[in-house]
Amino acid sequence: MHEHGGFMLADVVGLGKTIIGTLIIKRFLSVPEDDGRERKVLVITPPAIQSGWKKTIAMFDKNSDEKIAPYIDFITTGRIGNVAEDESCEDDDDDSRDSGDFGGTLQEKNYGFIVIDESHKFRNSATLMYQSLDELIQKICSNTGVYPYVGLLSATPQNNRPNDLKNQIYLFERNHNDSTLKKAESGNIERFFADVNREYESLIDRSNDIPADERRQRLDAVSKRLRDCVLSDILERRTRTDVEKYYKDDMESQGLIFPKIVGPNNLEYIMDDELAQLFSDTMTIIAPTEAEKLQTDEWLKYFRYRAIEYFTDPANERKHTGRGNRGVNDVAKQLAIIMQILLVKRLESSFTAFTQSLLNLRRYTENMIKMWENDTIFVVRN
Repeated sequence: MHEHGGFMLADVVGLGKTIIGTLIIKRFLSVPEDDGRERKVLVITPPAIQSGWKKTIAMFDKNSDEKIAPYIDFITTGRIGNVAEDESCEDDDDDSRDSGDFGGTLQEKNYGFIVIDESHKFRNSATLMYQSLDELIQKICSNTGVYPYVGLLSATPQNNRPNDLKNQIYLFERNHNDSTLKKAESGNIERFFADVNREYESLIDRSNDIPADERRQRLDAVSKRLRDCVLSDILERRTRTDVEKYYKDDMESQGLIFPKIVGPNNLEYIMDDELAQLFSDTMTIIAPTEAEKLQTDEWLKYFRYRAIEYFTDPANERKHTGRGNRGVNDVAKQLAIIMQILLVKRLESSFTAFTQSLLNLRRYTENMIKMWENDTIFVVRN
């Protein structure tokens, strides 16, 4: 972190990235350096895991005289591009629906350390939240003369292409033509990633007549080049196998054991004839086959989720056009299928879960009927 301005922690799920991240924050706050960085930390997380961070920090503060919580701000990934203006959010990221936990204007705080959990959400530099974070980092440097440290936490830092890594690394390697990663084109990571991505794109392009064995060898070479030239200096990644191999004594002294996966084992559930018939009849109603649809019209059509199919105004249809210019019929059909799949899974899960889902569906449908009776139907935009 001191050498490169940041790091990537990519331990697999369940090995304690949150705890390690908190320890690094505690170290940053407890060992002040005269480097211009303020002792203020911003933690960016998806809504679902923010509570885990708060609990971990509270655990570290419980018996400590030097509390770290007062120096830490939280914000959710979906709000990072919106807090500078107001509380509304037009980002289509699911995280934006979370209220977050942040007071004040983000750009006015000169954070010395920014921790990003699930950092792969910042793999696309064209998104509003990436650009807003990038601007914040730049502004902090303008105000203090030094960039904040950036910690990237993700079990899957590369989702699709090497560019995923590049965009995340750029959050702390600010000089792309003369970075601290000297193994990569003598520090010119802009040129390094351009070469790597060019090779990668040519290899995944199936129109190129490249033998399968050669394609695999060259892809392996691309991966090795990334590891050797970039990731070896900034990334820490451990699997359970690594922990068992290199931390065996620690595991034994603390009584830590990783459960061993066995099976899968076949477990049959036998239904009597009456229950089997009920299950079959229910499936015919909630998820009929094409042949069953021809035999009866008494099956669930999920009209509650297909309201946009019945717009009469083309302007309303355009508002609900899906990605890739999919029409409202396609969007509505897809949503209905999703709900159908969820209902089937609930039935297979337990009869209690299925009953609750049916009650919810009935309530949603009754709400739609009431809106119809009041001559005002609210339809949420995509």
